Formats: sequence, C-alpha cells, structure tokens
Amino acid sequence: FADAYGGSGPSAHASPLYPLLLSIIFRILGAGHTGLVAVAIFGTALASLQYSLVPLVAAAGRIPMQAGWLGGVLGALLPINFWVQTKGVFEYSLSGLLMVVVSALYLHILVSQDFRPRASVCLGVFCGFALLTIPPFILPLAALGVTGYYLTPSAKRGDFVWFALTHL
Repeated sequence: FADAYGGSGPSAHASPLYPLLLSIIFRILGAGHTGLVAVAIFGTALASLQYSLVPLVAAAGRIPMQAGWLGGVLGALLPINFWVQTKGVFEYSLSGLLMVVVSALYLHILVSQDFRPRASVCLGVFCGFALLTIPPFILPLAALGVTGYYLTPSAKRGDFVWFALTHL
C-alpha cells in the first residue's frame, strides 16, 4: 500500500482508497506495461460508468427531460475531453463516480422520504468510500445535508436529522 506506484516512494500525497486499488492491480499484474495498461483501462471504465449513471441521478431527483436535452447540448459544446475527470487520470474518475453514486442515492432517499437505517447505512458506506477517495467531498455532503433538511417536510425533519447523523 505504501508504494503503490512501484519505486516512487510512499503515496502519502493521495487519499488511501485509490492507491489501495492500484496496489491490488499492480500486485496481480505487476508494475510493468501490463499493470499500467490495466490501470488505464480501470480509469476509463470508471469514467464510463460515471457517465452511464448520470441518468440515474436525473431519475432519482425527478429532473425534467428538458434539463437532459440542455445538458446534452452544453456537454457537446464544452471541451470536457480535456478535463482530467473524463480521462481516467489518477483518482479523478473514481471520485467522480462516487460523487454520482452518492448523489443518486441521496436524491432517491430524499425524494422517497425513506429515512430507515438500511438506507442510511448504504449511503454512509458510499459516503465513506467517497471521503476516502476525495476528502474535500465533505463540503458537498454538508451542502446536501443542509439542503435536504430544508426540503424535507417539517413533520419528517426529526427523522431526517437521525438519518443524517447515522449516515455520517
């Protein structure tokens, strides 16, 4: 784990989840050409999965179809192919994927008002993975919590508070 990149020294500059995943790939396939190709494929697969789950976020949040059309047109005009989150570089594709999954789960729970412990634990696991990949994700999580509190009907706010505390 401490030397996931094969001879470059400790990987203390990264959050622990991504170097741990890399170390598994390098342990199985080696740190040579095959291992590096596998890491590139892994990053590309994560970025592709991230894109395929975006409609799930829209469905969970009940976002209208017009927003999808607008997003598609704007996405076609933006140079997103030059952004590191879309190329599978370093941990950005994994963190983007986890942000999409957490957003979809959170919106689904908020829209369905399902504040049971099972939903809380499921969301908490994905929040934990996201925070182990990208610690600054705590700020969007806090924003989701505050927004969710105000969007929850006043009769269920007590349930939402317990939900928020247990998934953190």
